[in-house]
Amino acid sequence: MERSINEYAGADNRAENVRLSESISLIGELSKKITDKTSPYFPKKDISKGEKLVLQCLINKDGVTQLDIVKFTGFKPPTISIMLKKMENDGLITRRPDEYDLRAMRVFITDKGRAEYCNAVKVVKMIETKLLNGISEEEIDVMVKTLKKIKFNIEQF
Repeated sequence: MERSINEYAGADNRAENVRLSESISLIGELSKKITDKTSPYFPKKDISKGEKLVLQCLINKDGVTQLDIVKFTGFKPPTISIMLKKMENDGLITRRPDEYDLRAMRVFITDKGRAEYCNAVKVVKMIETKLLNGISEEEIDVMVKTLKKIKFNIEQF
């Protein structure tokens, strides 16, 4: 049964209000603490989260088109164009015309881009290991399933 925001604020639902408020507060607190505790592991670089996502796309399948990257990342084409230009200037990717369709450009990850991505993955795995210490696989599965539901619900706003 779905409830409105006003129903959650009602006096009859105090236990639910506390639980809801505590859950939202805990998610925010965890997000902040994770960011604060892990930021020293990520050296300040000029690579954005979006650029890391592009690198992930290219790690999965190198030599894709800009349209493939748009579909993978969910960013708008002009955003990807600007990002790819910067990444090319930074030596993370190269772009070459498609051999069959000269209008299309293929995007390839460079050794530098691969190294940057692999280093980021190593750090994330190390942090994940620390964060999930003492938590069973079953508990992790329940947490992921629950967080996916919360994400879905947020997207429905």
